[in-house]
Amino acid sequence: MKKLFVAASLALLLVGCGRYTIGQNPAASPTPSPAQSPLPTMGPVAGFDVVVSEKDQVAQLHTGQRLLVVLHAPANLRQWSHPLSGDKSILAPIVDPAAAAPIGVTVAAFQAMAPGEVQVSAVTGPNCVAGQACPMFAVEYTLRVSVIP
Repeated sequence: MKKLFVAASLALLLVGCGRYTIGQNPAASPTPSPAQSPLPTMGPVAGFDVVVSEKDQVAQLHTGQRLLVVLHAPANLRQWSHPLSGDKSILAPIVDPAAAAPIGVTVAAFQAMAPGEVQVSAVTGPNCVAGQACPMFAVEYTLRVSVIP
């Protein structure tokens, strides 16, 4: 019930404040987009088999492959929280190049450990100025990862 209330409140807030969309149609295949930072948003990166950005909603890896998640902070919102795997036995966090990420970019790295389905998620919210009114909402990024043998 609490999740339903939070989801309904978020939906009403977003409808009242305008439209904000993250991601793409999961049925559409990911396409490269211009990089907003020195880190690429798509394609192979040294040591990583799959690289995704905030525009991607699905990814597929084979067991043993490595995933790099590169999230760019949306306009007027804070930097994304560190992306987390919903099941570390399927997709385990590994040492990532976060120290090399420019301001406004959140980076996380994972290794596919076993076959299965898992979600990687991160959140952000409004970037408010101290002492001024600030809207209370959160935006969640969710990546559905399939690990196959």
